[in-house]
Amino acid sequence: MAERLEEIVAERRLGEASSAYSFYEQMLHDDRTRQQSFAKITNQLNGGRPFDQNKLVEIGQGWRCNINFRDVASTLEQVLISYWRLLHDSTSLAA
Repeated sequence: MAERLEEIVAERRLGEASSAYSFYEQMLHDDRTRQQSFAKITNQLNGGRPFDQNKLVEIGQGWRCNINFRDVASTLEQVLISYWRLLHDSTSLAA
């Protein structure tokens, strides 16, 4: 058991500065990707445009409707109501 633990620790240890720096760069890249994903979700929840208008014009589709109909916010609200009822109306579920 102890031998296996030593192998795991050795496998996870950062031995050189270059490997530590590459690990740092990978974490930084992953964080940026996560932040971009959260920004897109927040944009949809807060009523932002679904498409970048400049990109639509660039590809010749500037005429398209670029309105957020708040479908995401509506769906989230419906889910939250169901979740709230599940938590707070548990007496009827138990009965």
